Amino acid sequence: MNSARDRRLRELFEAALEHTGAAQDAFLTAQCGEDGELLAELRALLAGAADEHFLALTTAPGADAFERPGTQLGPYRLLELLGEGGFGRVFLAEQHEPVARRVALKVVKVGMDTAQVIRRFEHERQALARMDHPHIARVLDAGATSTGRPFFVMELVTGEPLTTFCDQRRLPIDQRLALFEQVCRAVQHAHSKGVVHRDLKPSNVLVTEHDGRPHAKVIDFGIAKAIASDRSTSLLTIAHQVLGTLQYMSPEQAEGSADVDTRADVYSLGVLLYELLTGTTPFATAGSAPLGLDDLRRQFRDHDPARPSTRVAATAATTTAIAAQRRSEPHRLGRQLRGDLDWITMKALERDRNRRYATVDGLAADLAAHRAGEPVVAAPPSAIYRLQKLLRRHATAFGSAVAVLLALLVGMLAFAWQAQIAAEERDTARSAQREAAAERTRATELAAAEAEQRLRAEHNAATAKAINQFLLRMLGAANVRELGRDATLVQALDHIAPAVGSTFGTTPEVAADVHLVLARSYLSLGRLEAADAQLQAAAALV
Repeated sequence: MNSARDRRLRELFEAALEHTGAAQDAFLTAQCGEDGELLAELRALLAGAADEHFLALTTAPGADAFERPGTQLGPYRLLELLGEGGFGRVFLAEQHEPVARRVALKVVKVGMDTAQVIRRFEHERQALARMDHPHIARVLDAGATSTGRPFFVMELVTGEPLTTFCDQRRLPIDQRLALFEQVCRAVQHAHSKGVVHRDLKPSNVLVTEHDGRPHAKVIDFGIAKAIASDRSTSLLTIAHQVLGTLQYMSPEQAEGSADVDTRADVYSLGVLLYELLTGTTPFATAGSAPLGLDDLRRQFRDHDPARPSTRVAATAATTTAIAAQRRSEPHRLGRQLRGDLDWITMKALERDRNRRYATVDGLAADLAAHRAGEPVVAAPPSAIYRLQKLLRRHATAFGSAVAVLLALLVGMLAFAWQAQIAAEERDTARSAQREAAAERTRATELAAAEAEQRLRAEHNAATAKAINQFLLRMLGAANVRELGRDATLVQALDHIAPAVGSTFGTTPEVAADVHLVLARSYLSLGRLEAADAQLQAAAALV
């Protein structure tokens, strides 16, 4: 295993991890040259790493020559292989002294004993040793193999993965949340010790039953990162290497960021919660192959996961099965998830970690508040925030659309401005026309009034002249001999009155005026009957 070829294989593998896609293919072709066998081995290792969702070298050929069932490591005898992670292999082991017990023993894989990996594995051992919590697997011992590869021993947890345990026992939503809160308390304890798990998934949360009650334990802090340790600078993830399981990985981990903090675990817990509620992970698609790293990054960039209540309503058949596993009915399950649980889950799954829960305690507190029927901190994202996310996601398309809209807007504004000017000029012209028409009307009315007044004056003058002439003529024609020298005014009026009708027969209005003059004269002389007769004659002519 320590041959020059094996070392060369390991070195090229680690260097290839620094590249992706076409750049990685170009690197492999350049380094391997005509060595097709070496190129095939490297591609197989890289493909295996992607299939396992860990960017780390898998067990090299000949590993079983070092640790296998029956191998003795110090006081521990290996019984069977329980599983493999990105860097280590986990065995069921038996200890006989100083105490007899069965334990889980984890050892670095053969071929992974580079200085970097050993430092990372040593950190895992020390990180677990710092933690003491009933829901975290305890570290019991540590040591090294005869070849110098480190191992550590922890309590044997024989439970079932979290989601499997819940589904097989058909736990209702409330019991699932209570069990999930145990996991939150364990992760918060790890954070308080300066450790980020970074690989939270159902298989790393094992559940057993004690006195008929479920008890969760978080295992495998193998890729934890120190966030408050003097040694942290030597334990940082190499930039652009991705550590973790893709389905449960936070966006910042998927991008290979070296700046991963406790909020990455908040996101992974959000994925666990989503799966406990809906039976699937946020970006899982029924019947499709597992997501690759580039696919996951594209999902994070282009899509938001459906809310839990929306996901369980996707298809009737799926909803019925999922609801049955939660001792519910499809329509009732949707109502259970809608509202608080939608908001809490989606807040934990925020792509922008600044919008997630700041701590795992915050997530657990909101779940506890929901179960108690109290208000929760999580709230649906605002319309402005959704618009901002949409704009960021489709920046190029929106940029083009905005440019077109701005051009249209400028054109519309120019057209509207010109139309406004034309409308104002048209209104001004119409106003001037109306004012001119009003002036003409006023002039016409004034001229008509003047003409009427002139006609009235002429008529009055003619009427007065005619009356005067009549009176003068009639009075002048009075026969003194007939009336006598001592004739009175009354006698003169009586002499005139009968001639009014014959004199003004063609001008009744003048005759009426003469009768009125005679009536006033009779009244002044006290001849009431004669005055009344003249008034009646005037009235008959009007």
